[in-house]
Amino acid sequence: MIVAKSRMQRWILAVVGATLFFLGAVQAAPATFEATLVDRSGNRYDVRRLTYKDRTDLEYYVADQRHIRSFKQLDRLLFQGSANDAEQVVTVALRQGGKEIGSILTGGSAVPRSAQTLGRGYTSVDFAGVSKLGPFSMRLSDVREVIFRHPQDEVFNVDPVFKADLITLKGERFTISELRYMGKARFEFNENGNRFRPMAMHKIEKIDFAEVGSGEEKRPVTLTLWSGRVLQGSVNISLVRLPGETDRVYNNRRNAAFTGRAERGPFAIGAQDLRQIRFRKVEEEVAEEEQETAVEAGADE
Repeated sequence: MIVAKSRMQRWILAVVGATLFFLGAVQAAPATFEATLVDRSGNRYDVRRLTYKDRTDLEYYVADQRHIRSFKQLDRLLFQGSANDAEQVVTVALRQGGKEIGSILTGGSAVPRSAQTLGRGYTSVDFAGVSKLGPFSMRLSDVREVIFRHPQDEVFNVDPVFKADLITLKGERFTISELRYMGKARFEFNENGNRFRPMAMHKIEKIDFAEVGSGEEKRPVTLTLWSGRVLQGSVNISLVRLPGETDRVYNNRRNAAFTGRAERGPFAIGAQDLRQIRFRKVEEEVAEEEQETAVEAGADE
């Protein structure tokens, strides 16, 4: 009986282990996307496993501020301009509602999105995937429209809207909404040397920037999360133009690493000019808005 129990335990453990391994593999699988692409002649192509520049996100500029959005956030894209234009107007319809009108590079040799990818050569600007006829590829300059097809039963969570207080080395304080780092709603830094790590901004309570000399290429940062965990790393603040950097990419990295909206309009600042960023929880924003509404109602009475 003792041997039989031991065998049964081993069998159960083996089944549980295999199940957990399978679930882990499923969860780790990257998301895939489907869409209908319409070219300049009106031809339509149904594509699975859609990518753009080998990625599943889109980089574009709105009012000279970089935006990078996952395909999961997109409903439809409309491109306007000539096929020979190096930069075209793009209308981005979002799944959460609303539209953004910006510009996007459509040339055949565009610079990669960030300093972490620079120096690895140029990348072709095209959409790729799999159609019913096999592998599919189309240059962005030949695309008129992209209509994403998301699963009807998919739960789509709208990105939280939050504010942050930015304090500069000069002691200036700015309250910024829709804060982004290098066009993304997450902060990316090097942890433990060369380990690249992204962190969603809604998980961060504050970021402290250490003071460094004028010639330093990296700036130490300390992240304090709402969970109480503390992370340390560094961000690139080098004055040296990296291989492959255009004027726009260099300017973004130096002077517009953080972007958003201030009370007077668009806002941008470089990481080398900051002392601290304090994020506000969404609940705090709701309470603040309710308080402002109550004050306004009292004033009207």
